[in-house]
Amino acid sequence: MNDQYTIMPTKMGLAAIGLLLWALSSSVRATELIDIEFSSAPGDRTDIVLTFDQSPPAPNGYAIASPARISLDLMGVSSGLSSKYHALGAGNAQNVTVLETDDRTRVIIALTELVGYTTRVNGQSLVVSVGGALAASAPAVAAQGELGQADGPRIDNVEFRRGAQGSGRVIVALSRADMTVDLSQAAGKIIMTLPNATLPMALQQQLDVTDFATPVAMVDSFASASGAVIEVTPSEVHDYLAYQTDRAFILEVKPLGQASASAEVSESLLYSGDKLSLNFQNIEVRAILQIVADFADLNLVASDAVTGAITLRLQDVPWDQALDIVLRTKGLDKRVQGNVLIVAPAVDLADQERTQLENQQEISELAPLTTELIKVKYANAAEIVALFSSQGGGGDRGGAADSNAGGIVSNRGSIIVDDRTNAIIVTETPMRIAQLRTLLDQLDVPVRQVMIEARIVKASDSFKREAGIRWGSAGEISWGDDSNRLLYGPNLEAVNSLRGGAVPADNLIVDLGTSSGKTGGIAFGLVNNDLLLDLELQLFESEGIGETVSRPTIITSDKSTASVNSGSQIPYQSDTGGGATATSFINATVGLTVTPQITPDDRVILELNVTNNSRGDPTADGPPAIDTESIQTQVIVDDGETVVLGGLYQTRTDRIQLKTPVLGDLPVVGRLFRNSARTNDKDELLIFITPKIIREPVNRVR
Repeated sequence: MNDQYTIMPTKMGLAAIGLLLWALSSSVRATELIDIEFSSAPGDRTDIVLTFDQSPPAPNGYAIASPARISLDLMGVSSGLSSKYHALGAGNAQNVTVLETDDRTRVIIALTELVGYTTRVNGQSLVVSVGGALAASAPAVAAQGELGQADGPRIDNVEFRRGAQGSGRVIVALSRADMTVDLSQAAGKIIMTLPNATLPMALQQQLDVTDFATPVAMVDSFASASGAVIEVTPSEVHDYLAYQTDRAFILEVKPLGQASASAEVSESLLYSGDKLSLNFQNIEVRAILQIVADFADLNLVASDAVTGAITLRLQDVPWDQALDIVLRTKGLDKRVQGNVLIVAPAVDLADQERTQLENQQEISELAPLTTELIKVKYANAAEIVALFSSQGGGGDRGGAADSNAGGIVSNRGSIIVDDRTNAIIVTETPMRIAQLRTLLDQLDVPVRQVMIEARIVKASDSFKREAGIRWGSAGEISWGDDSNRLLYGPNLEAVNSLRGGAVPADNLIVDLGTSSGKTGGIAFGLVNNDLLLDLELQLFESEGIGETVSRPTIITSDKSTASVNSGSQIPYQSDTGGGATATSFINATVGLTVTPQITPDDRVILELNVTNNSRGDPTADGPPAIDTESIQTQVIVDDGETVVLGGLYQTRTDRIQLKTPVLGDLPVVGRLFRNSARTNDKDELLIFITPKIIREPVNRVR
């Protein structure tokens, strides 16, 4: 027999249970911030009084130099204030912002410039004193509640190491994580000053680190009246970065302007965020991530595995570089999607992305295949297929292109070309077909065209001057009773004419007149009964200026070779063997061959070959001689600008003298036996090229 007992609640029991629950709820009730007041104190100090409904917890605080502000975290506190923003305008403090999260309330005090502060609990109030002599003597340390350390600040070690990319690293081991390090530059040196810090005698030394091949030449550590000083002397143009991790303060000096350190410099150039200064002692990693996200105006998603605390000091560092330093120190990594910053352990992010890629690969392998016809408008379909295929060539007519998973077309898909319609037929997954269409839209565009105007100018300047003389004499000499006579003249005809008593028509002894005709002259004659003497001076001068202009123009597509020729073909007889001949032709033309390339900034690179061939001197047999003038070059020209490729300048000077032997060499009198001619010819070839990019379709000529 089973006995059953039923316990019935009584009124007294219910009252006891209710009293117990009320007591438990009161003990775990969160502290609430109910009021905030401000007051100015002597010594340029501002007191901010935070009033709670019960005794407040000790705050966790830190200060930020840029922008200057003080942040206090009150764990387990909720905010009962009606407004988040409270303006002060008293002294250095500008305003106070109160933000509430799930497990804490953050009080942010905006400052004009960074000063020290202290906190103290007074009953149910927390008093924050900003500025003043008291706060200046203990900045940030009192806010952390770490004033109970007995030993003073001290440097435990100073060492120098060479970085991976040629940088020099000065590592200072501190006795406490809250020690202050002031950085400055003077006389080309980087100076680290640690106020009120002691430096053991063993560490007061000068280190010559030139042999490390870094931008640092000397590290000098010594004690001063104000504390410890470490001077770093660079040996070249440099940049430096200083940061603190726990009790290690690191000064990294990087080289600039050296090819060996280009990787280090390029890494620093990757950071483009606004600069900020951070000074934290034993702050949670999540808190510093939130500060950086707020500064960069980013949303933050942090993994549950992001834990731990960090102590660091950064001065004037881009926020993205500061974030990377924190992440690398804690083995974390980040991803940015839009304005959302995702932070997790680097291993977890890598595993997650690897899993996503594997899932995408599996989906791609199982996705159904579809076949689509894609028409190619401007490009050659076979060339597109060859480009899309993995082997660079699958453009066989009607055949499938070779492909693999590494190409645009997967192993499961295929791509063939239809030359008749200039189209391609693709069998692939819908996602890959969409990717192929997107790429084809970027490739299948009209090729830009260039019109090249060439002017081939051949200028000639000729000058010829000639001076000649013609003179002759005929007569007779008699003696005795005049029965004896001596007849003389330039030839027998002249002598016979004198015998008959006639005057000879042409009695020239010297005939060195101008060969090109005469444009001026003068003649003299002397006649008596026994003598006939005549003399003629002839002068000739000619001057000619000529210009021949050829203007070939051609239009071609970008990166396509085009040529144009104008002139004549000269026929000649050539031997074909067996005594037979045939008529052949040789070109005497003006030609232009050009390959243009349009640059992204609308300039034109021209591969040019310009020729100017003309008929030369005739030959006895074989093909006629051809005078050739050509220029082959590469130039880059602005759109619509004209460039002079070069010129061929020829000068020919001839001096010709005809004279009677012996007599022509006589001084003074020899001029009566000479003919002189001087010729001066000048030829110049200039080539002008003007490329013009065609931005409108070429109109069809009707």
